[in-house]
Amino acid sequence: MQDHGLFQAICRTNRLDGEDKDLGYIVAYKGLFKKVENAIAVYTSELDHSDDGPAPDVLLKESLKKGKECLDQALERIVLLCERVEPPKGELEYIHFFCGNTEIASDLK
Repeated sequence: MQDHGLFQAICRTNRLDGEDKDLGYIVAYKGLFKKVENAIAVYTSELDHSDDGPAPDVLLKESLKKGKECLDQALERIVLLCERVEPPKGELEYIHFFCGNTEIASDLK
């Protein structure tokens, strides 16, 4: 029952409720990760694995790898966003691009 409780706690706190959350995080304390793996193994063994049953979707993902992928995607989007900043692309040019020019009243709207 202890492993079941552990698995339930992880599922509740790491539930993917919407598009804005790709994954949940499990903080592995010393000696706990093995129990998490065992709890997931017990849970997935009870799922319907037949051809017409729902596909079990219980995955342990490497959070650093997923985080790196998210970071790379964000950096790529930033590079594309900043392409339109006027040269020489100093601090002032970025402020004017994103915030407007304080000397031009219509920019501040």
